[in-house]
Amino acid sequence: MNSKFIGIPKIVCLNHNDDIDKMFFMKNQFDKNGLEYFRYEKKYTVSDYEFWKELILDKKLKSSVYDLCETINLLDSIIEWYDSTDDEYCIFMSDIVSFDPSNYWFFN
Repeated sequence: MNSKFIGIPKIVCLNHNDDIDKMFFMKNQFDKNGLEYFRYEKKYTVSDYEFWKELILDKKLKSSVYDLCETINLLDSIIEWYDSTDDEYCIFMSDIVSFDPSNYWFFN
């Protein structure tokens, strides 16, 4: 394990099934740094908005469908994490994070 990541809690990585390259990149980073993670499959997309738009109760929201997608996927991932673990905390992140800057951190 990279000593700079000691004490980092489990990571929930939000990823869509179509983004295989992104998840492969993230998996390599997690493994390289010895980080425990869980992949959350994004279920809500812009293209299937018609199937899930009823989940949005406030019809006056002035958000883009993309922003609603990201928000509802995050909320769903929090619920799934909460219901499936006894962990007190974790980190939620998208599949576009790079840990490369940690090479320049001046602490271990």
